[in-house]
Amino acid sequence: MKLLALETAYDICGAAVLVDGAVVAVREERAPRRQNELLGLQVAAALQEAGLDVRDLDAVAVSSGPGSYMGLRIGMSYAKGLALGGDLAVIPAPTLAVLAHGQPAELQWVAAWSHRDLFYAARRNAGGLEPVQSVSGAELDALAGRDGLLAYLPEDRKALLSVPLSDTCPSAEKVGIFVLAKGLAPVADMAALVPDYFQNFQVRSSHHDDS
Repeated sequence: MKLLALETAYDICGAAVLVDGAVVAVREERAPRRQNELLGLQVAAALQEAGLDVRDLDAVAVSSGPGSYMGLRIGMSYAKGLALGGDLAVIPAPTLAVLAHGQPAELQWVAAWSHRDLFYAARRNAGGLEPVQSVSGAELDALAGRDGLLAYLPEDRKALLSVPLSDTCPSAEKVGIFVLAKGLAPVADMAALVPDYFQNFQVRSSHHDDS
């Protein structure tokens, strides 16, 4: 199987190519709010290194959230565009599950920052992850307790937590490895495929009182 994997859910933007389970090319970097600018270039570079064309691929895997609203939109839109143009399958990969895959079992919770003092978090179980929750730092401390927490967080957000932390990081390579390891199936209805935003996007507005 020839698989292209994409990661844009947070500030890591990247593409990886896997052939028969082996990672043969990776292009990614930390690029906050630049996914739209970089993703196409990274895909082209990764495919060139792998010696493949889009038409050689069997499927596109994409980190599907929760995460950054714009990052998720960009990654999913790009994956669907490639799939429709190249007659490829699309395989969504839950972002927190990808972060947790292959990590020590004693780290029973996985989390990533949402916004302000809120975090996306999920408890790990034998089947993968329990449903994702949106929790405050204090709530996350209480949930994770002394079990330890696997997390992808900005440094200033780590200061909000007292639970022991083990760092992890999003990666296109991890998306591809997770999809193949779990044997995830492509979506049947491309039109219905949307990212898992988890929370509705809210546009901030300001009110000016001129009186």
